[in-house]
Amino acid sequence: NRSPELLEKMSYLDAQERLSRTAATAGSAARSGGGATAGQVYYENICMKAVNQSIGRAIRHAGDYSTILLADTRYNRPAIQRKLPQWIAQRVVHAPTYGSAHSALSGFFAGKRRERQDAEQQPT
Repeated sequence: NRSPELLEKMSYLDAQERLSRTAATAGSAARSGGGATAGQVYYENICMKAVNQSIGRAIRHAGDYSTILLADTRYNRPAIQRKLPQWIAQRVVHAPTYGSAHSALSGFFAGKRRERQDAEQQPT
């Protein structure tokens, strides 16, 4: 549920966008279609800020590893992936089914386990 304050902010941004567009186009056709409104972009940006903060809490330094499940088809959209940190966006794995997600997770942690075992076997 969106708060009344958020809805008002989105409405305000949409109105400002309409005013700017009207002044710039002086009566020509409004939005050419398909694009998000300023209010929608604002909402998406605050949502992605929260997602990025959550990712940052899971991975604190170079030696950390974690998996983060973004279980929503929106994260498969390029426009949303561009709002992720580049180092995360480059590693996004699309898993269309639970089975493929489970397999990818198992493989990730098995690889990390092997890396740790190899590091422990290295002579010091």
